[in-house]
Amino acid sequence: MHGWRSWSKRRYQTIEKFVNKVIIMVIKNYTMEELPEILTAQHIADYLAISRRRVYELFQIKPVAGGIPNFDIGLSKRVDKQDFIDWIEARKREKEQKTG
Repeated sequence: MHGWRSWSKRRYQTIEKFVNKVIIMVIKNYTMEELPEILTAQHIADYLAISRRRVYELFQIKPVAGGIPNFDIGLSKRVDKQDFIDWIEARKREKEQKTG
């Protein structure tokens, strides 16, 4: 009987750790200062609160047409943090020009 309780407690602790990691991943909102110098689609998705799929769609659009500038590392896409900041600022300017 003692072995069963020990196993059950270990299993509970393992599940608890997993759930805590998932919660942290779900609620992670980066500030611009916290973002690394080279960004992944996930960093951008978390920062903008959009799906990673939408980020990849924005990667496919040419930057002159409003897409996020990016570069390849093997099969992966990456974004320079300054390019991302510039992209956000350009989107803000476009909105101001349309409404102002």
